[in-house]
This record gives sequence, structure tokens and C-alpha cells, in this order.
Amino acid sequence: MISSSIQNYKFAEKSLYIYENVPDHLQIKKNNFGYGLYSNKKINKGESIVKQGFIIFQEELIDKIFLISNNNEYEINKHIHGDYNNMNDKKMWIGTYTCFLNHSCDPNITYQSLNDEYLTDYVAIKDIEEGEELTMNYNSFIAEWTEPLKCQCNSHSCMKEIKGYKFLDEIEREKINKTLINFDIEELQKSCE
Repeated sequence: MISSSIQNYKFAEKSLYIYENVPDHLQIKKNNFGYGLYSNKKINKGESIVKQGFIIFQEELIDKIFLISNNNEYEINKHIHGDYNNMNDKKMWIGTYTCFLNHSCDPNITYQSLNDEYLTDYVAIKDIEEGEELTMNYNSFIAEWTEPLKCQCNSHSCMKEIKGYKFLDEIEREKINKTLINFDIEELQKSCE
């Protein structure tokens, strides 16, 4: 392990076990994509939903990742839900139950980094009803190492492809920029040059 803002975890036989319960106002549920994260209450636009930490580790040290949450065990695919700090050093970071946030081109939440570089605040960008799935736009991530994926969100504003901010055209970036809060858009754009 390199660094963590998550307290309860253990390593055993190339597996990482993370122990963190989902807060009462959220729930992991099965859906068409496997699992999703859903709201158990009405959430207002601008409301902070959850602050989530990460564990950063050397990729080759871990084969499997499990989240033990509310007496359930979920395997987290590190190649889908993990992200690289730096492609050259193969350090990966992964959150916990926020790994179950699915993509939508018309998301209802976004994220903002907090002063602690290992802590992210997930915030509603529109009103969310009780029982509604929480989604974020994966294209807002800087993911130049990611192969484009066919989008299956079926929203009215579907971009048809998930490819990362760096590969979006100007119109697509403008759509994403409107969903980012307390985020340095200029810094994001510079990092894509």
C-alpha cells in the first residue's frame, strides 16, 4: 500500500479487502450493468452526497479487490474501477462503494477534490429522487490510457462513446464543463495538451 484515507482494510494472498459500510442514505443494488449506487432519500441539487477516500497501491501487488459493506461482499474489478496515478509507475487508486457509480451522459452527480488529495466530495448537480440511481459522466475523467467504450446510457444527450476528457471535441468538453464544480477547467484543459 502506498497511501490511504480509508481506515479499515487488509491484504491477504494478493487480495485487498476493504471494510466500509455504505451510508444509510445510499444503497448498492443490482441493475443492468451489474451494480449501481442508489439514493435512499431525496437529495437536493448542490447537496454533498458523500466524501470518499481512496487507497493507492502498486498494481502488481494486488490481484483481487473486495468491498465488505453492510454484511455483503462485492468484488471490485481493478481494471474497470481502478485508475492510474501515473502510467509509468503502475500505482493504482481505488475508492470503495463509489466504484459502483455508473456512467451517464446526463449525470445527476459530479465530484470535486478536497484539500486532502485522497478525498473526493460527490455532489448532486440536479435534484435526485429517492430510489434514483446516482450517475456521473465518466468523460469528465482525464483518462488518456483508457480505450474508448461504447456508451449504453441511452440518455437524451448520449455522446455514444466514453473516451475521457482529453479526447472530447470542444462542444463535448463544454457540456462536461457545465457539470464540474469548484474545478479548475483551465488546469483540466492544460493537462490534455
